[in-house]
Amino acid sequence: MEWKIINESYLDFLRSYETRIPKIDYGNDMFPIPYKMIKDLDYKTIGGLRTFNDEVSKSKYIDLLKTEIKIINELICLKVLRIYINKNTIFRQIEYHRDVLILKT
Repeated sequence: MEWKIINESYLDFLRSYETRIPKIDYGNDMFPIPYKMIKDLDYKTIGGLRTFNDEVSKSKYIDLLKTEIKIINELICLKVLRIYINKNTIFRQIEYHRDVLILKT
């Protein structure tokens, strides 16, 4: 996953139809948006998206975003791995039970 930028006026348009779309600077909410309305976040131009008191606070904010997305991606990988392990465990149990049933018949 990566951070994406969505035009605020488009979000306002969506909010006029769907009140559950939050008004926040960033978040993990998911809702469908056309590809043409999405831009990748370029950390070099983040100053155009919000104001910072100085370069130090800007740098710290970029570090925070990078850390957050790294953690989000790690959590997603862990969840995918858990699902894969659970799926395989369930399938092995089904196969085991099927073999037992076949042996009994």
